[in-house]
Parts: sequence; C-alpha cells; structure tokens
Amino acid sequence: MFSKQATYEVKARVMFHVFDKDDDGLLNEEDVKTLIGRMVGDYMNTVRKTSAMKDISIPAASAKLFEEADIDGNRKISMNEFKTLCENLPDFERKFTFRPERYVV
Repeated sequence: MFSKQATYEVKARVMFHVFDKDDDGLLNEEDVKTLIGRMVGDYMNTVRKTSAMKDISIPAASAKLFEEADIDGNRKISMNEFKTLCENLPDFERKFTFRPERYVV
C-alpha cells in the first residue's frame, strides 16, 4: 500500500522490484508465476472450469500476462514494459493506495 502522495511511477517501480525475485531488472516467467501464485494462492493451482473462465491455471495466466506485457518478445518483462502494463490497468493506482479512512472505527 502506498500513500496518496506516491506517484504512479513510484508505485510501479516498487511493485516491479517486489516481483523481481532474482533482482536482475527483468521479470522472467518464474517471477511472474510466483507473483500470480502469491496473489491468488492455491485458487489457481487447479484448473477452474466455469462459464466465465475456462481452463485457467497459473501457467496459463502467466502466458496471458506475457502476451500482454512482453512488447519486445524476449520472454522477459522490463521495467518499461511493466509500467506500460500498469498504465493499462485502470485500477492500478487506486488498488495500491493506502486509505486510512477505511480503517477508522
């Protein structure tokens, strides 16, 4: 969670570094699979079959993310590619902002 004063750029950079497990400045397929696994836990470890989503698994979700984000096709997501991906996520900034008023009792 970030302060309302944190810029989009700061949020994207910090999130990228959190996901970059081996700290090589690129997100590889293992980084992305770990990211998705942490976000959804065991929920996607088994294939889901619903009317809304067919055959969704962590590897399938990772492949979809690479399809969207890997602009240069090198099977790695750079900081710039990650920022472009985040720019296209309408809820990115809202979801990663800390709002203390939500926690006031």
